[in-house]
Amino acid sequence: MYAKIEPSGCCVSHGNVQIRLAFYLEPGDARYEEKQDNPFHNHFLKVGADITDDEIEALAAMHLVNFYEAWRLGKSIRSGWATEHRKRPTRHELHDAPEVFAARVVNAEKRVATIKKPDFAVGPSGVGRVFPSTDIDVGPGAIDRAGFWNTATIVDYNNRANATGTLDYMECFFAGGGAANVKMGTWYETPSVPNFTSRDFEVLGAAGAGKDTFSGLDCDVELDDCLGIYWEGGSLDDVYSGFAGVYQANAADKFGAGSFAFTARAGDASSIYAEGETAAPPAGGSGMDGAHAVAVGTI
Repeated sequence: MYAKIEPSGCCVSHGNVQIRLAFYLEPGDARYEEKQDNPFHNHFLKVGADITDDEIEALAAMHLVNFYEAWRLGKSIRSGWATEHRKRPTRHELHDAPEVFAARVVNAEKRVATIKKPDFAVGPSGVGRVFPSTDIDVGPGAIDRAGFWNTATIVDYNNRANATGTLDYMECFFAGGGAANVKMGTWYETPSVPNFTSRDFEVLGAAGAGKDTFSGLDCDVELDDCLGIYWEGGSLDDVYSGFAGVYQANAADKFGAGSFAFTARAGDASSIYAEGETAAPPAGGSGMDGAHAVAVGTI
């Protein structure tokens, strides 16, 4: 098994540097045949622009061994995310003066540009462990279904959020060759269906064929919110009857666009899912991650 940086998920998020780590299996690893050339999991670091390449590699190696242990045991992949690392990243635009935040974004953009370039493959470090998994869940499940949707924004009315808190783990299931420019997030009725407003979302980047999983996220969710997704160039698995329905906007990214009247698809369920915590995770802050100095954010 090894970890690499996936450039499609690297960007600036609320003034933080967002880094997507993709974890791969090798022949002889547990359930290798299920993924082979696709990541068995993806984890996001949301850190300061001063993080070094050595610190990124150390964090990648540490997370890899724990997520692999969850994978090997067949547990929820989120249970491989060490609880002491579930620190909610600071949303700097809420605290910085405008000129300070603007400068922070410029520095983060410069660091993102350099992070996308290194070509490293990091192996595991230490012995893997699993941890407590989840309080909140939302969405019908990221599984192989009989039908599919092409490029769209989908708001899924199935299994609405059971509590208020933060979603830090997401799943999706695409057919064929996967998809590009994937976003997932939460939606609430304004004031009732089919009108929804985007509450919060995450930029995930590319997704492979089959089930993809993502941790290290920071998406606000409130009781009864719906989970939604946007993607380009692929087919999201879907079923057309027997469920609470979905709401769609074809070929249009509606995340962050305010209230929108979607088209109802009665009986449908898509293949998306998310988990999180009801208690606010510890706020990110400058400090030490094991033996590695890290900046503000989720690690």
